[in-house]
Amino acid sequence: MNRWTSKLLLGLVLGLAVSWQGSGATTLPPMDLEDLADQAGLIFTGTAVHSEVVLSKDGKFPFTFVTFQVEETLKGAVRNGELTLRFHGGVVGDEAVVVAGMPELTVGQKYLLFVRGNGTSAFPVVGWRQGQFRFTQEPGSNRTLLVDSEERAVQGIEHVKWARDSQPVAESRRVDETEPPAVLLEVEGVTASPEPIGWRRTPGPAQAADAGQVVAELKVFLRSRSGRKSFAPGRLVESARVEEVPESFGIVPSPAPQQ
Repeated sequence: MNRWTSKLLLGLVLGLAVSWQGSGATTLPPMDLEDLADQAGLIFTGTAVHSEVVLSKDGKFPFTFVTFQVEETLKGAVRNGELTLRFHGGVVGDEAVVVAGMPELTVGQKYLLFVRGNGTSAFPVVGWRQGQFRFTQEPGSNRTLLVDSEERAVQGIEHVKWARDSQPVAESRRVDETEPPAVLLEVEGVTASPEPIGWRRTPGPAQAADAGQVVAELKVFLRSRSGRKSFAPGRLVESARVEEVPESFGIVPSPAPQQ
């Protein structure tokens, strides 16, 4: 484990910083739907069909490449209905590097993702956990729900914010005891808010809206945002290539904002 962790902690914390505050603590700010929609260059629904961990060319750091079969693009475009995203960290044998605050992506799972910076950022999803949603079957029914990283079903959109259930969707989970131990890279003073301030909470998962209805509302919302100056235009996002894995691990720290 020490081969991957001892020299990475400071680099990851500084390099993944979104903003700086006071004594040097960093914060990943909460993001509303309008922020996710405006900043993403690509928004799509699709299923993760392949995952591969590749070491940097110097053999010192793992990168995870996840390939998606794209079902629908809501903003931007991909080539040939497929997209490979590259993430920092991964599991090789009995060693793992896990970056604090990054959600996991599971092969066979269908997602709604807000994408930015593929091949350049550590986690090419806007807002990390905040820009990742997955489709799941509602317990006891045939309905498909869209849930956030906290497992709460999305009801729809209300005043440029997601409307979500207050409780996680009940779901049984299998624990894979064969999974190798992971080192969580985290430092006191680094925080990632999982829930934007002001998001409306609704009574409970029994009232959750069907995922198709939520996606339809999102399409309308994106059209309503498209004329705003803050709205980044959709773009063609190329797949990350395994052959182009970085020579070594290295991130340039984000500069402190001007006061």
